[in-house]
Amino acid sequence: MEEKIAALFGIVIVVSAFFAAAIQLKPVSEPSIEEKLATSYNTLISFIKNAGNKTAEPEIKEVTFESYSALATFLKERKSNYGGGFYPSTGTPFASATGSPKMLATTAQTSAVTESSTDYSRTNIQVEGVDEPDIVKTDGKYIYKVSDKSVYILSSDPLSIVSRIAFNGRPNNIFISEGKVFVFGSKTVPNENRVSGAMVDDYWIPESYETFLSVYDVSNPSEPKLLKEISLPGNYFDARMAKGYIYAVVNQYVNMKDDQPDLPIVTSGSEETIQPEKIAYFPDDSPAYNYQYTFIISLNTDTLEEQKRVFLLGSGQTLYSSEENMYIVSTKYTTELELTKAVFEKAIFPTIPSLKEKLEEIDNNKNISTSGRLASYQKVFTDYLSSLLPEDRKTIENLIEKKTRDVFNELEKQRERTLIRKISLRNGNVELTAEGEVPGRVLNQFSMDEFEYNFRIATTTGEVWSGNSENHLYVLDSKLNIVGKIEGLAPGEKIYSARFMGPKAYIVTFKKVDPLFVLDLSNPTAPKVLGKLKIPGYSDYLHPYDETHLIGIGKDASDAGNFAWYQGLKLSLFDVSDLENPKEVANFKIGDRGSESEALHDHKAFLFDRQKNLLVLPVSVAKINPEDYPNGAQANAYGHTVFTGAYVFSLNPEDGFVLRGSISHLQNQIHRSLYIGNTLYTVSDNMVKANSLLDLKETGSTKLAADAYTTSYPELPVSAGA
Repeated sequence: MEEKIAALFGIVIVVSAFFAAAIQLKPVSEPSIEEKLATSYNTLISFIKNAGNKTAEPEIKEVTFESYSALATFLKERKSNYGGGFYPSTGTPFASATGSPKMLATTAQTSAVTESSTDYSRTNIQVEGVDEPDIVKTDGKYIYKVSDKSVYILSSDPLSIVSRIAFNGRPNNIFISEGKVFVFGSKTVPNENRVSGAMVDDYWIPESYETFLSVYDVSNPSEPKLLKEISLPGNYFDARMAKGYIYAVVNQYVNMKDDQPDLPIVTSGSEETIQPEKIAYFPDDSPAYNYQYTFIISLNTDTLEEQKRVFLLGSGQTLYSSEENMYIVSTKYTTELELTKAVFEKAIFPTIPSLKEKLEEIDNNKNISTSGRLASYQKVFTDYLSSLLPEDRKTIENLIEKKTRDVFNELEKQRERTLIRKISLRNGNVELTAEGEVPGRVLNQFSMDEFEYNFRIATTTGEVWSGNSENHLYVLDSKLNIVGKIEGLAPGEKIYSARFMGPKAYIVTFKKVDPLFVLDLSNPTAPKVLGKLKIPGYSDYLHPYDETHLIGIGKDASDAGNFAWYQGLKLSLFDVSDLENPKEVANFKIGDRGSESEALHDHKAFLFDRQKNLLVLPVSVAKINPEDYPNGAQANAYGHTVFTGAYVFSLNPEDGFVLRGSISHLQNQIHRSLYIGNTLYTVSDNMVKANSLLDLKETGSTKLAADAYTTSYPELPVSAGA
């Protein structure tokens, strides 16, 4: 850190040295050197505090590369400017698809799949009208389940396997629509021309992956028929289904050999090498550390007509989608070169114009590496400083040493920024329409939302452990210009969960206690905090109960002075009818430290239906044995697992959380639950079990594969505590 401070200290000295020379040249009536220094310092601080607020141009348009050489030159220059790298390649990128999946019918059932009139649950999604892929789906009559290298189709009544689709690779998740199953999966691709999973020229070459999208006609569930298969190089990222179209995103790192990039190959019936003229990008985009080809495939769920777009982007980490727009965001880290240039542009050049021309000459030289640029900058500094009198330099050094540290600390807070790409989704047409960025990093998809043409996003800057963390909310317009913001929420804490509900937002931060912030976003240009509630623990996931109540699932916590030890699971019901005074009106604690739930980090594991008064959570319950701690357990002590399965609750504001009972799949962890009519189905890797919603008695079960476990945990009776 001291070296970084010294580097920045040298930059500011240049400004100060100019003022020192001015003392000998300007009349006494001119502002003092301290006043000039303060003006320069304040200008710099103002810039620093707004460093992350880059906005999109009024009209931002994607372009494509004119030729292969243009693509190669672009990547080479960005690599030089950023100082990052690309994955080197030893040959062609990927092989073609390796054959069709196998279809294995296990029964003679031939009834056609129709939309059931029975009441049934859907996947827990974020945005109404925008379906999300999952490992389990149901149409109200059949259950479709991803398990290992297969997709099972099961009849719900009686619960039994109808057929199984086996794959060469590993399916990840599925959609179902109009008698079709859409399967997303991936597989490693052997290629004798490419070295993967090894070190090459000091670079780690990752495994080569291929993503497949396979579509099956399941109108006869016992005989699924393959209708279409698309293969793309790279890793499956995410997908959404809205308004009759599926939009799938796949990322492939750009592989380089001797500064020559590989071109991606897509297979849909036949192989197609994507030419540079079809690869879109933002020419004015700031350099990324590692570039990726981002494929977005749109597929009409009725006709199966496909469109594909390829973009050259930095890595995408989180995806949010409305019915009309998809937003892909990633964390962007400011480099030393960018920091140095920022100080020059905002502080040095306005004060010492003579240096601007010299620095522009350095920037225009595309053959200089990042380290070479910084060395050239240093020489400019050295030459300028050597022209000053020693006593002048010493005087200025004494004046600005403390301020230099303050500047550096402010710069450090802006090292992380979230880069946002907006992609229009219109009737299967995909277009990159805007780009913007905000300070900080995003937690997950629930930290983002689109409402009335505005995009809202919650971020965290800094680190809790260093004491400089802060939390923020930004409102951006349709072109991703920041139009409103709330900054500096809960200093010293970080965001654990967020939920946007129309013109309101709810954010949970944590370090010692759980502040639930209620934010009013009804005026996009002037968002404000309405109220907050502080209680022990925190919520990892927030889910609307109704318009005035919110469910939270997270961890309880025990105060430990400057921080808190998290404990067992905690469910909370918040009353937000009085927005300025939110209240926790009910809670339920499960187990001791070491208890977990998949719903903490995967919202699709959370099943809730207010009309049925039903809440189901997968849980792993840990309990501390008092005999292990004769003098009492410390707050950081972990319990031993005593149960794994699912807890079934009833929930309403009057009675709170009432544990009705539990369901176990032996030692297999339950991942999902769903209902069809009055039957609750729980799903683990190797089993689907049916229980009556009336009394939770088991009505059937089916194993999907050989069960590797023999140890079992007893199901808790209704009267048992948590």
